[in-house]
Amino acid sequence: MVFETILGILEFERLKPQKISVNLDLFYTELPNKAYLDYMEIQEIIQNTMQEKQYLLIEDALKDLSHVLKTHYKEITELYLKISKLEISPNSQVGASVKIRYESNL
Repeated sequence: MVFETILGILEFERLKPQKISVNLDLFYTELPNKAYLDYMEIQEIIQNTMQEKQYLLIEDALKDLSHVLKTHYKEITELYLKISKLEISPNSQVGASVKIRYESNL
């Protein structure tokens, strides 16, 4: 998904929302009492959290979003989350990603 939000430590990044991209892969084994993960709700959670918190660091956003998603969807066994700043540099995109595998409660 692509949207604008305040993200970054540079002074100009704190003043004006910038375009970012969030890529998410979720893995699960089964969804008890549910037929599917609500991807519209997941998109809303990500966008609202990012816009509310206005993170200084991408790494902090990754940590918080991973926790929020796992809290809302306990069925998640693994996730891959990447956040990129699309227009921060004229010659490249910058970003960071995290991959988390959650231990099963056996």
